[in-house]
Amino acid sequence: MGKKIVIQRKGQTMKEGTIVNWLKKDGEYVEANEPIYELEYDKAACEVKAPVAGILCIYEKEGTTLPVGTQVGEILAEGEEPNRKSPEVKEVQNKMEWKDDSKRVRATPLARKIAKLNHVSLDAVSPRDGKEKITAADIERYLGDKKNNSELPEERKVPLSSLRKAIARNMTENGTKIPTVTYSMEIDFSECLNMRVMINEELEGKNEKISINDVILKGVATALRQHPDMNTSLKGDEIIYHTGIHIGIAVAVPGGLVVPVLRDADKKTLNEVSKEAAELIKKANQKTLTEEEMSGGTFTVTNLGNKGIDKFTPIINENQAGILGVGSVCDKPVVVNGKVEIRSMITLNLTTDHRLIDGAPAADFLGYLKHLIEKPVLMFV
Repeated sequence: MGKKIVIQRKGQTMKEGTIVNWLKKDGEYVEANEPIYELEYDKAACEVKAPVAGILCIYEKEGTTLPVGTQVGEILAEGEEPNRKSPEVKEVQNKMEWKDDSKRVRATPLARKIAKLNHVSLDAVSPRDGKEKITAADIERYLGDKKNNSELPEERKVPLSSLRKAIARNMTENGTKIPTVTYSMEIDFSECLNMRVMINEELEGKNEKISINDVILKGVATALRQHPDMNTSLKGDEIIYHTGIHIGIAVAVPGGLVVPVLRDADKKTLNEVSKEAAELIKKANQKTLTEEEMSGGTFTVTNLGNKGIDKFTPIINENQAGILGVGSVCDKPVVVNGKVEIRSMITLNLTTDHRLIDGAPAADFLGYLKHLIEKPVLMFV
């Protein structure tokens, strides 16, 4: 009997998953622990590996969404027959037997080709003058009538992916049940840029580079250590003060957003922050993040500065007191000691849970972060 391949559970909240892509073909030999399909679920996507070596037998098609534990295939040893007679597999096979309705309609080869190119179902077209076969002229007439009768182009409908559904659900819940306030502050980022240039000059040739976001992450971690009220969450009638400072990094990926977590960020050097953040972002884009790498965040940083955005209102994540939205760095004329100078300015946007954080402590946190950014050497004291 073959080894079952199922929709694997990748988190406590996961109820279903989508087969995004089979990485191996039906009937192909696979090695143990070799990636065989890409699974998308409510938090991210990942590759599922073969539990044993053998012949891959695929039962479910790409794009299918199924509950956790559902069998989607099996791996057979040499000489084993697939378990295709089980009711579960029969049901799956029935789903896979897609029938092209257009083949039951009589039409010329050219008519079929034009219909396919224009995404026209032959069932919607009638042959002219009582003829038995639909011709190319019939398709052209149908397309012309459709164009004349439509003032607006036909809407394109795309089902929500598992990731997009999870984002929609979480944003709706967090945006409606958490009372939030957003505070914005413009900060002189010039000294941080100078520091970054010097550090990157030293790192030249080592395949390492400090980003603006790395500096922000280091500053936030240091500020959270001095302002523990911002590193909290609300549970019932209790405030939970988290002992670890674990910063979520919002990462845009195709089809949505994931938030890997940089753990114990306050205990890491700037170089360690940079390396670990880069690795997490790489895994996010490769869809190889683990459940552990996306869990346990106590504060979040989201950066739209590289998109040219200055100010925005980020939506706070559940079980966190705050989220920091980072805007772009722009050169502006600023009065410094009574003189106008061109300085590199950045706007930081702090959204807090107003049940936990009032205006004054939120302003104090931003003010302290401003102090660190304008005198970045303090981040290393």
